[in-house]
Amino acid sequence: MAVDDGVTAKPECGHRQPGARRALLTLTAVNLLNFADRYVASSVKELVKRDLNLTDAETALPMTGMVVVYMIFATIFGVIADKGVLDRTKIVAAGVVLWSIATALAGLSRNVWQLVVFRSLVGVGE
Repeated sequence: MAVDDGVTAKPECGHRQPGARRALLTLTAVNLLNFADRYVASSVKELVKRDLNLTDAETALPMTGMVVVYMIFATIFGVIADKGVLDRTKIVAAGVVLWSIATALAGLSRNVWQLVVFRSLVGVGE
């Protein structure tokens, strides 16, 4: 039986919150796509290098931008979520939308700087 401490209502032991299974499956699918997106760049590096006339150093810039921006914004959004400034579900939903748009835009990049900007925005969405 749940104990009411007056602060938070806790579900009884062994009972899931409504929608918990759907949330788990959705987040698992998003995570799978996220990791596929993160590693696909390595497998198509030579194609991108040729299409955009990039040097080896320039091919590293999009991933570097994404990782640096990800580190910064993961901390920022973590604090925002922990402090309760915004609802976690809204942060996750906005992140998935931004990640999706930025990933699509990265595929449309015409030069290295567009690719860096859009891949950096992927880091915000992650």
